Amino acid sequence: MKLSVWDVLSIVVLLAALIVFGVVLAIFANPTSSINPFPPATLPPTIDIPTSTATSVMLPPTWTPTVYYTPTPRPTSTMFPTETPLVLPK
Repeated sequence: MKLSVWDVLSIVVLLAALIVFGVVLAIFANPTSSINPFPPATLPPTIDIPTSTATSVMLPPTWTPTVYYTPTPRPTSTMFPTETPLVLPK
């Protein structure tokens, strides 16, 4: 069986897709790799400045509301559906 031009081009496109998938996977796994055209910016060092910290608010022991019974309306009877005649125009 002879390979046509379209068969060869299909194989080339599939190989290119696999290579692109591999490169994207490598960049996703390691964003700082040398193959990444847009590496993440380097963060400046964190400056540790001693500051006063506010005391956290002490919550009361029963912060959650008390559960109480909510009355629901009693079920009522509804009317049975009636037959609606259907008339199609001619």
